[in-house]
Amino acid sequence: MTTLFRYLVYAPNGPAKGQLPRIINAEFSSPMNELSAATLEYNPLESNWDFLNYACELGVEMSVDGGATWTEIPNGRYLRLSREYERMNPKTHKMTLPGYGWMLNKAIQWKTTDLNDDGKRPFLSANVGTIIKTLLDEAQARGTLPGMTYAFTTAVDSAGAAWNKVITIYYEPGLSLYQVLDNLAQQGLCDWRFQGRQL
Repeated sequence: MTTLFRYLVYAPNGPAKGQLPRIINAEFSSPMNELSAATLEYNPLESNWDFLNYACELGVEMSVDGGATWTEIPNGRYLRLSREYERMNPKTHKMTLPGYGWMLNKAIQWKTTDLNDDGKRPFLSANVGTIIKTLLDEAQARGTLPGMTYAFTTAVDSAGAAWNKVITIYYEPGLSLYQVLDNLAQQGLCDWRFQGRQL
């Protein structure tokens, strides 16, 4: 059976606004441990394309049963951050959207107390869940990333398995959560992706 795709627009951190109509061309990536991206070519005069005139989220959903059920693909949530587009011809616009993981750049390590002599924040013998949950919780307490959730704890990963590696590491104030997570993944301490808005 043919795999089908559809494209839903969501209000930022909110509910679905509606489905986009026929797309001239679409390309999207869904990498593990990296930011995803999507490119759309569309006719802006068709219905619902005015949704892209404002900040929004785009969810790419897939069906393998002829449209009976739909599931958003992993890393399949993308962000309309600007109204910039490329005009291909009078009836075709092309827009590029970064993946939802881009939002991790907005969560900054701001804590400036209890730093070591080098001015860095220590995490001593900590697992990935402890590090990321601590930094994300602190960011959300400041009002950043209100719609983002996570599927792990300080004890277990998102598959329910206990964290089996710890690390001692130090972070400078001003470092983004994306930089922290990317570094931990590069060290082989975790793999990450988003499912909708959930890390």
